[in-house]
Amino acid sequence: MNIAESKKILEIEGIDQPLLIDHDRMKFLWSLSLEEKEQYIESSILQFWEKMNGKVYQAHSHGLDSIILEEYLRQFSVKYTVPAIPKFYINTTNEFPSILEAARADENTTVLTSEHTFKNVVEKHGFPMISKRWARAINTLRHPSEKNKNIRNLFLTGYNRNGQYSKRWILPKIWKHLIDAPFDISDKCCNYLKHGGLEKYANKCGLCPYVGTLADDSQTRKDNYQKHGCNILQGKQPKSRPLSILKTNERLTVVNKYNLKINSIYQDVVINGEIIKGEHNTGCADCDFGLYFELRDPQDRYYRQWKRNPRFYLYGMDGIKNNGVTRREALRYVGFIPPDERQKTIW
Repeated sequence: MNIAESKKILEIEGIDQPLLIDHDRMKFLWSLSLEEKEQYIESSILQFWEKMNGKVYQAHSHGLDSIILEEYLRQFSVKYTVPAIPKFYINTTNEFPSILEAARADENTTVLTSEHTFKNVVEKHGFPMISKRWARAINTLRHPSEKNKNIRNLFLTGYNRNGQYSKRWILPKIWKHLIDAPFDISDKCCNYLKHGGLEKYANKCGLCPYVGTLADDSQTRKDNYQKHGCNILQGKQPKSRPLSILKTNERLTVVNKYNLKINSIYQDVVINGEIIKGEHNTGCADCDFGLYFELRDPQDRYYRQWKRNPRFYLYGMDGIKNNGVTRREALRYVGFIPPDERQKTIW
């Protein structure tokens, strides 16, 4: 496919202008074959590269999605004979050890370290729990001010400043008790640990990012994709999310198709005779967003962490505090029993 053909796909799929992608459109894009999606991905990469005049980089987490995106960016560079796209990795101080090791071992990756640490951000702002939306809601309601009265009203009643109603913004009753918890909850980790340091460095270099996220990852990412599409070309921080239309269950198909090497943390491992499942995603190691979806999983994310790396697990549980409350105690408070405290059934 040449540049003209790629631009034609941009026009057909509406990538070239910000469109509100409705539910039916989203279903259609997700239903495309992998080959069709790969054409879409290539076109998204090309459009962003051209709009940014080649001043781009990959925000590389060395996780599964980033490795897939790296391959598509490599193919793009070869096909269009443009320089290899640089890779930047940010050490948030909340990394899976094997992921951090892989980033440091990659001579083509620039490894940056966050100006803040996970421990300090939690101490100052609170634990990242429940979800980004509800963490923000709880933090806002715990710290009322004249400036946030409209957003507080939205989280409590569903009505925004214009009198428009949206039930999906009302803080669910199940989490309202956390407004009075003896510790803070916050959505600020990502801004301090990931975006701030990485974007600050990239801005110095005059570069804009390709990011390996999927709309299928979460409702928030799906909403954002439906609003902005793959490429956000306006605003202070233009960015490209070429993988947005991939489904999570297609990732291993891509890995196998191109024989990509992925981190061992994604693979099952036998420990003391027990099969410990590999990870599905590897964001920040001790991020508790979405944990409530795993409450019925006997091998939830922290069970796997405990079995794979008990020393790392124990530090995350007992060494991270807010208002004098350990993360272990905070997790218990929201209804999650840490795996090393669970009673084993004796037959």
